[in-house]
Amino acid sequence: MTRAHGVLALLLAAALAWAYALTRADWWPTAGISQPVAVLAVAPRDVLRLEYRDSASRVVLKNDPATILANGMPAVWIEAEGPAATVEGPAPRPSRSKLTNAPGSAGAPKQPGTAPTAVQGAAQGAAQGAAAPPAEPPEHAAFRGGIFAAAVLRDLAQLSGTRDLGRVSAERLESFGLANASATLRLERSGGEPLTLKLGIATLAGLTRYAQLQPGDRVFLVPQSTLRQLERPRRMMDREWLPFNLADARQIEAKIGGRTLSVWPLAHLPRTEPQRWSRKRDAAAGEPAAQSWIQALAGVKVLDYPDEAAAPAGSETLLELTVYPPESAPGAGAPAAGAPATGAPASGASATVAPGTAAPTVLRVFKPSRKGDADQVRAVSAYTRAPVALSLPAVQAVLDQARPLLDLR
Repeated sequence: MTRAHGVLALLLAAALAWAYALTRADWWPTAGISQPVAVLAVAPRDVLRLEYRDSASRVVLKNDPATILANGMPAVWIEAEGPAATVEGPAPRPSRSKLTNAPGSAGAPKQPGTAPTAVQGAAQGAAQGAAAPPAEPPEHAAFRGGIFAAAVLRDLAQLSGTRDLGRVSAERLESFGLANASATLRLERSGGEPLTLKLGIATLAGLTRYAQLQPGDRVFLVPQSTLRQLERPRRMMDREWLPFNLADARQIEAKIGGRTLSVWPLAHLPRTEPQRWSRKRDAAAGEPAAQSWIQALAGVKVLDYPDEAAAPAGSETLLELTVYPPESAPGAGAPAAGAPATGAPASGASATVAPGTAAPTVLRVFKPSRKGDADQVRAVSAYTRAPVALSLPAVQAVLDQARPLLDLR
């Protein structure tokens, strides 16, 4: 009987705790229990600029209407500043000497009779301040965002909350962390005034966060999941240099060392055919060497966007690729030779091309610099809009696979 009484007591305590939680604004997340409430209701195409700020970082997402993705949304250009701009990696560990041997540190051995006076301590502090290096400027980064970045912008433009708490008192604003909010989300739109969300503290469960909408001053509980994407913007960086799927191209042309290589996919062969590329547009069967070259080319991905405004001056071109969009593109005609590349649709695995996209995408890969990384080369295309870093081994594989095709001509 004693054990049964204990179980009943635990059940009663849990029921009382749950009943109490229901009366709180910061109880366990209500998603799935209450209906979502609209916080922001802006059409993604109407977003001009979305800026997230916290105490250390700034992240900006801007629609790029010149490039339409396969899902019909504009591509996104991302700018980041502060810790959010740095490449993700483990935080540096302080050295043991700094922890145990620094004067005045917790781990330093105490010497009797050597405690500094107030005047000596002030002098030591002034000397250390004078010797300290000046603060470094915050990190900056700018890069292209793909379909995932466009989805994040869409979710933020149409942000829903789990609860609408209405207008609350100054005391509650203080307790929600909204009186002096350390983070904000500002959305600039066409045809309307900017909207700002002041972001407060997270709830006890950590899945929602208090937010105050301005204008209007209403307070909501909003999900943390989408907001957290802005804390790691490099995860939204597009790794493709091409605005459509390479396998959907209707022609690929390469210039290597003054020689030109062109390959075509054979229209009469299904996409599932493992060998469907040839140097002859009307060939009966694909060439294994051409297919190997396409596979090598598909392995070229963007590693990063270096913090440079333009390609290195005077750099020689190691490889130039011209990739023509699919013939199935609505409004696409035969592009003129040497036509400038323009923005096109989605990157990655999408096969859809924006209406009217007819110009090819040109990628120029520059010869590696002596001062550059031994395993990277710089390149630029109309889609990336800025120089990018590519893997030198991946580019070398493209060159190696092209040699048999050039020699057999």
